[in-house]
Amino acid sequence: MQNLRQKTGSKLIGFVLDLRNNPGGSFDAAVAVADAFIDKGDIVVVKGRKAANVKRISATPGDLAKGLPLVALVNGGTAREAELVAGALQDNHRAVLLGSKTLGESSIVSVIPLSGGGAIRLTTARFTTPSGREIRGKGLDPDLAVTSLKLARLAQGRIRREADLPGALKNPDQAAAKPPADAPPGATATPAPDESPAVATEDIGSASDEQLIQAMDVLRGLSLIGRRAAG
Repeated sequence: MQNLRQKTGSKLIGFVLDLRNNPGGSFDAAVAVADAFIDKGDIVVVKGRKAANVKRISATPGDLAKGLPLVALVNGGTAREAELVAGALQDNHRAVLLGSKTLGESSIVSVIPLSGGGAIRLTTARFTTPSGREIRGKGLDPDLAVTSLKLARLAQGRIRREADLPGALKNPDQAAAKPPADAPPGATATPAPDESPAVATEDIGSASDEQLIQAMDVLRGLSLIGRRAAG
């Protein structure tokens, strides 16, 4: 960001944070990324196996963007720690989320090394947004829904979410769906498919990246509103 300021002669009007096709990574790194843009407030709520085990992680003073507008791009490939960052920015009204619904995976996984070079990946906790919104099985809805026309044509099937995987943890905020009245005994309802296609990696940042183009337009609008408010 310092290099960007130097290259533009400190004439930046804002930033676009691209979280599309980002499957997540380190929990601590994700908290640090969100903290870099959030001056105060909570970043994430961590919930353990027991209901009483709840931990709130708060931001530290300082904003790397120095208050400039921020647009975060998200899509069906935005997952886990990337969703943590997106949820923190959205709940703290620090960024406008633009794109399509995120994957919906909020497990915190610990890797336990085993003898012989193996390891066990164990889900030890889950997280919600600062306001308590559940991400698991639901995903995050963008503030501005923008789906590329090219993606809409190419999307043949539904993106697999965490809720689709065998043995997936249930979202406590989602009530069990009821089967139709004329369904046979013992039948269960099947939720309607929710398509949130991920942009092709090779199209990200290209001249045909419609979501990025829309993000730039939104950024210009936010900058203009900010200048008028300051004047």
